[in-house]
This record gives sequence, C-alpha cells and structure tokens, in this order.
Amino acid sequence: MTTFETADDATKTLASRIIEYHHPDLMEADILILMRSPPAKSKGQEVLGKARLSTPIERALTGRDLAFTIELQDEWWSTAKASQKEALLDHELCHCVGEPGAKGETEWSLRGHDIEEFFAIVERHGSWSEAVSGVKRALQMDLFRGVGVTHDMRTGEVVEA
Repeated sequence: MTTFETADDATKTLASRIIEYHHPDLMEADILILMRSPPAKSKGQEVLGKARLSTPIERALTGRDLAFTIELQDEWWSTAKASQKEALLDHELCHCVGEPGAKGETEWSLRGHDIEEFFAIVERHGSWSEAVSGVKRALQMDLFRGVGVTHDMRTGEVVEA
C-alpha cells in the first residue's frame, strides 16, 4: 500500500532556501511536499521525485491554495547526502513555473526537462545537439568548481575565478 506523509520542517526549509536563491518566480507558490513510500516506478526505474500541479482534492484536504505538489521517495531521502537532497529538490522545483497571467494573478504550470538523451547516443555521437552541448559545458564547469577557476558559459573558455 502506498503511503504519503507531509515532509518534515528541515525539508520545507531546504525548499524555501532553494526557491529564494534559484526560483524567485515561486516565492508566492504554496507547495505541498510529500514523502512517498514505497517508491513509484516509471519505465522500470524508481522515481526519486515528482513535481505536479496540485489537485482540487489536495487543496480541499489541506485547506490551502496549493500551486504544486512535490513527491519525494521517503527511503532514498532518509539515506541521501545533503547535497543529493538539495539537487533533487532543486530539480523538482525546476519543473514548477510561475508566470504573470492576463488578469495580474500568477499562472502556475509545469515544464519538462531541458534534455532527454540516452548515454549510448552521447557515447557514440558526442555533443550532437545544443542540449547535449549545454550539459557538457555545465559538467565541465562542475569539474573546476572549488579549484580557483570557472567556466564561461558564453564562450566555453575556462577562466580564473
């Protein structure tokens, strides 16, 4: 049987911090974070997290004007490193979008991933698309993090920090 529990305060605080620094369009969003057990599966893989627009039932049950619901896999979350938790929650928040509506209210929506690709295609064909090239630049930047250099995303050059 699948069970859901509301996330603890530490998880909610982490989400608030990530929103403040990286997702200012979500500052006004009421986001319900749930811990799910057992994990959901999609295409044979365990799902670590899932963001979605909140349902009318969730709004009625919570008495809140929810914009989004984020489900996190409880078992994984309980053993994950702090950096992994932050990355997963940031990932799920990237799916959530708030844009000004025609009547001045914020309209909430979801966006897909910037890239979806098979490892085998990248191994065989390299940076064949702009999306794959963007991920490559981001990974190169990550290699230099903390060693006094950074990566210029516009030019692709490594520069001193």
